[in-house]
Amino acid sequence: MLNTIKKDLKDYELLSILDNTELEEVISNFHRKQYKKGQVLFMDGDSRKRIYFLEKGYVRIEKSDLNDCYTYYDYIKPYLMFPFAGIFQDEYYQYTCEAVTDATVFYINVDVLEKLLSDNPKAMVYITKSLTRLLRLQECRVQKLSNQIASERVIQSVKYLAENLGSKKGNEIIIDCPLTAKDISNFSSTSRETVSHVLKQMKEDNIIQMKNKKTYIYNQNYFGDIHLHHHLVD
Repeated sequence: MLNTIKKDLKDYELLSILDNTELEEVISNFHRKQYKKGQVLFMDGDSRKRIYFLEKGYVRIEKSDLNDCYTYYDYIKPYLMFPFAGIFQDEYYQYTCEAVTDATVFYINVDVLEKLLSDNPKAMVYITKSLTRLLRLQECRVQKLSNQIASERVIQSVKYLAENLGSKKGNEIIIDCPLTAKDISNFSSTSRETVSHVLKQMKEDNIIQMKNKKTYIYNQNYFGDIHLHHHLVD
């Protein structure tokens, strides 16, 4: 069992930095758990006891402001560590996390992982670089989604989701995470009617299709340059 877990954990970029001895020291602290679609992994304000590594499926993190006027949404795909926000610092989770599909995760006690990372210079360099990448990504997202034109926010949201959730297959980009007009509406802070109109037009123009709980992007040029992000913590 432990050998199987060890092999699977090596697929995670952060944990692949550790040598066999370092990983052996903490392997017994990792646990595998399955969640059904709609199950909550943790709530905003819960004590931050675990760090998760997504193995299968997709989860969504979200956070509302005090007046419930704005909600931040983001999605996490397999082989990412989460939540990254608050590492080495926060006592409580800053987001609510929910499984949007059936999902399988590894989790480990926060104190155990943070000690392991702090004792490993290479891991700390990785954490620092990942924080920088994550900050740049979120800055870019804010810039693109601050557009006053609602339809443009929808287009930029689809592009962002393609870059962060999509995989290239032939000439297409496929987003395996199920997305609805409501999801994109929440993500882009745009009305569902506007999202439906923009998606309808893109489907008619054969730019994208949404079927079988997947989103297919046929015309990448429509969105400008799409750069797929394969490794990133969240």
